[in-house]
Amino acid sequence: MRSIGVSERAIEAMIARAVTRKAFGKLLAEQGSVQKDIADSRIELDAARLLVLHAAHVIDLHGPKAARAEISMIKARAHFNANLKGK
Repeated sequence: MRSIGVSERAIEAMIARAVTRKAFGKLLAEQGSVQKDIADSRIELDAARLLVLHAAHVIDLHGPKAARAEISMIKARAHFNANLKGK
């Protein structure tokens, strides 16, 4: 969950930058591509948060061995997200 908090702060920084920085005569926040990037980041963050919460729920109900698939999905998604940000 720590990386989710870091991602949350990164999105907040993206939004703060977008509403104060101008490029090509208008705010970044008014540009569709920037809005899409922010929305995509928010979607990825919410998906990661839900995966973690679901895994925690399975662990609470059935123990850590029962949550192996969920934990694997979290690891795969985190790897994908890290690579996605590196584009």
